[in-house]
Amino acid sequence: MDKPCPPRQRVTRPYLVFAGEIRQAEELKAPRDPPPPFSAEACEARVKAVRAQWDALSEEQKQPYKDKAVHNELQFPLDVAEYKEALAKWKSESIPPMPASIPPELQTNDVVFYAELIFCQEHRPMETLDALLAESNGCCHSGISDRLERRWKRMTLQERYPCLYEAFQEKSQNPSTWSGYSP
Repeated sequence: MDKPCPPRQRVTRPYLVFAGEIRQAEELKAPRDPPPPFSAEACEARVKAVRAQWDALSEEQKQPYKDKAVHNELQFPLDVAEYKEALAKWKSESIPPMPASIPPELQTNDVVFYAELIFCQEHRPMETLDALLAESNGCCHSGISDRLERRWKRMTLQERYPCLYEAFQEKSQNPSTWSGYSP
């Protein structure tokens, strides 16, 4: 069984839903391979053009985008709950029970560092949802990262074990990506 991927937070602003659909439609019409080099002026002009299209829509024409935004907002907690369930099942099937003492190879700096990254990746959706539900000021990317880092530091070795084990397995299976690595 493959490890489940964390859900992405969905767009919850009607204008951004509209802009995303416009971008997708343009990419389907004229795929660019490779894409043109980034230009701030071209980007600004594109944003202004999309904004003008949005402003030209009537309230009735905007309603489907508003409905999609509301749907996206309601869907994210369901996606997180489904992810938590799938992650728990994957861990129960893929990670053996913790031994009486954690082997030293699971406590090296590189493994601990990578284990923290795994923990943050796994728990970011739940932390984002908690921050959104609490309407917290710490809902930005750096605020959530700070919350996850504090949570990791408070965890016991027993609580960290699944992430340490997964990091060590990754190091064992792909040693070339870890050669000369130091956090």
